[in-house]
Amino acid sequence: MTTGLKIAFVVFVGLIVIFFLIFFGILPGRREPPPPAVTLEFWGAGDAQNLWSGIITSYKETNPHVAIEYREIDEETYEEYLVNRLAENQGPDIFMLKNSWIEKHKDKISPLPQTPLNFFPKDFRRIFVDVTADDLVTSKSDILGLPLYVDTPALFYNKDMLNNAGILNPPKNWEEFKDAISRIAKRSSEDDTTLDQAGAAIGTANNVQRSFDILSTIMMQTGTQMVRGGEVNFDGLPPGYDDTAVAPGIDAVRFYTDFAYAGKEGIYTWNDSMPDSMEAFMQGRVAMVFGYSYHMQQIQSKAPQVNFGVVSIPQVDPNRPATSANYWIEGVSRKAAAKNYSWDFLNFITQEEQAKAYLERTGKPAALKSLVQQQLQNEILKPFATQATYAKSWYHGTNPALAESVFRDMINESLQSKGGRLSEERSRLQGIVVRARARINSEY
Repeated sequence: MTTGLKIAFVVFVGLIVIFFLIFFGILPGRREPPPPAVTLEFWGAGDAQNLWSGIITSYKETNPHVAIEYREIDEETYEEYLVNRLAENQGPDIFMLKNSWIEKHKDKISPLPQTPLNFFPKDFRRIFVDVTADDLVTSKSDILGLPLYVDTPALFYNKDMLNNAGILNPPKNWEEFKDAISRIAKRSSEDDTTLDQAGAAIGTANNVQRSFDILSTIMMQTGTQMVRGGEVNFDGLPPGYDDTAVAPGIDAVRFYTDFAYAGKEGIYTWNDSMPDSMEAFMQGRVAMVFGYSYHMQQIQSKAPQVNFGVVSIPQVDPNRPATSANYWIEGVSRKAAAKNYSWDFLNFITQEEQAKAYLERTGKPAALKSLVQQQLQNEILKPFATQATYAKSWYHGTNPALAESVFRDMINESLQSKGGRLSEERSRLQGIVVRARARINSEY
């Protein structure tokens, strides 16, 4: 082979090598251009910026072209501000919603696309606790959002006050709850409605935090069908009840308000003159209150002297436990410019590693079933983790704030109707509860 041919051969081979290096992206020329930069706005309430900074940083490690800007908005003004900004096309790509708002704002949500996540409705109930599937998977199998946690009302108790009353264990059911009250509550005198010491904060509306959730829970525990035929139905008879029976929802209202009725000897334990329920608990003026997981940090911070414990809310029938779910979810706006990236981020934060990091920082009970199993081994979170497995939501109508206001009015009016024969009281309560249901359905 001549020198010229040798040179030509070397050049030819070199060109082939270079071609393959470029083709496979080893050398510049064939390499795919980097994806365009994306900025996602994420709005929430209750979570500070520093809570999300680490999770966002972790996401950017594999998605360096995606910038996520988290913004915390005051919870009191959050809903109105979010709705107004979305209407002005100035809203976020990702936002938080309360579970009771989901149906109300469903038209603002972009459902989960089937690609590129390959996450389907059939996976939801396997991965997350059941109440979130009930709330977030539509009849058309659209997924409206993803949850990080599910909170429920639990029973907080002052260990020292129970010990002083000779009560060795906190109540597990309502009969034990009433017995504990009878041993703890102290009136100033037999004829005086003033309480020197309250057994539990229950029975009123305005000074019992989340009285709406407590009464809803008691209704569900007694078998009340909260919604039926597309309407609120808590005054109705569930299937299988005799027509002459008293609706369980009506007796649930009577049971709840009995605790604030001075004429109910043995269980009278609370009234409107008492301070806010959680404040009274931190002051040592009441032995038992109902609260959520976030209340634990509040008590530890504001009243470290209180020796307290937490157990699951008392049940009517332990074999059919029920409680109310109260939580926030993350969803994607219909007006989001980068919906796939937004959903990819939500999928990322609800994976076990990131969800666990979030829950450890917030002290909240998990929505992921795998993490619920872990939290059941944690004595502090165990009551909340247990309840998350059987918690339920009910649709409060297009105006959830109205539903809560109606419940407060229903409780206050019911307290004014107390007394007399049981049949007479039930009759008066039926009228009150029927009117309350009608008010909610007027905006259903």
